Amino acid sequence: MRYHRKNEHNPPIRGHFTQWSAGVENACVGEGQEILDVACGTGILFPFYLERKVASVTGIDISHEMAKLAQQKHAQYENI
Repeated sequence: MRYHRKNEHNPPIRGHFTQWSAGVENACVGEGQEILDVACGTGILFPFYLERKVASVTGIDISHEMAKLAQQKHAQYENI
């Protein structure tokens, strides 16, 4: 999936959310699990994990700025 540089922190078009949700489901993410999201970017998948009532989500990214943005975007959740 490609992003234009000026829009890299915005979510892509809505149609991709269905694919990501299916990907999380196919990965057997479920209630009570602890998730490690490698290359988390801005945390775009975090809401899909939380919908499945995971115990916690830890996101890491090679870009400190992206990981910091993910943390800020989802600061309202105590299990991220």
